[in-house]
Amino acid sequence: MDRLLPVFTILSATPILVFFMQLAANRLLTALKIKISNQLVVILCSAAGHAPIGAILWSMYLRNINSEAELALAALYCIIVYNALAYSYFHVFNMSE
Repeated sequence: MDRLLPVFTILSATPILVFFMQLAANRLLTALKIKISNQLVVILCSAAGHAPIGAILWSMYLRNINSEAELALAALYCIIVYNALAYSYFHVFNMSE
């Protein structure tokens, strides 16, 4: 369980990451005078968040896994949890709109 603590901590930051990416994207789109629905911005930010979260998880946890089967399962777990949290953030944001 102690080995997974950093993974839980990193993945729990998913809504915060998507929120700040959404803020930056909205400012950029406003400055460029591009009109896109706020829901689409959240979806695109959630998709773009895979790269930084994946890089952080790889550098802190996944690269230390020796077994290919365990690595595949751990990566699948991380993807599922990230997407579930991003999906939850999308619906909380969508209800507030």
